Amino acid sequence: MSERANLEYRRTLFTDGLCAGILLSALASSVNVFADNSAERISTLAPDFALPSISNRHETITLSAFRGKTVYLDFWSSWCAPCRESLPLLGELHEQFAGDEFEIVAVNLDAHPADGRDLMAQFDVAYPVASDITGVAADLFGVTTLPAAY
Repeated sequence: MSERANLEYRRTLFTDGLCAGILLSALASSVNVFADNSAERISTLAPDFALPSISNRHETITLSAFRGKTVYLDFWSSWCAPCRESLPLLGELHEQFAGDEFEIVAVNLDAHPADGRDLMAQFDVAYPVASDITGVAADLFGVTTLPAAY
């Protein structure tokens, strides 16, 4: 085997081994996370919040109102490009699955709720959206980037 072919072969083995190691490490970590205290996590409820509706500040949206349902909780803001891309997709998801068992609840983090309302009007958002201008709910869930979904 030539020196060049030998070098390429060793580089391929190293790269493949490194990728396999990273993959196995990630897999082992995820198995450990799911196996660790799974019964405890299943019985733990998501933190509740009470926020004004972005559409009607006299209406309050609480997460506890949706207990017993599978809830897709989405944190977003009008200035966030990926959030803008996700709104029509969430609309489709809501249209397809909303009912007694499933609900999408969104939390808008705009400093000015009117910015969120304008974007919602563009995409005809039909699911409940709360306004969290102070970041109270975002802090409860540890949101550090947008969009964030739970």
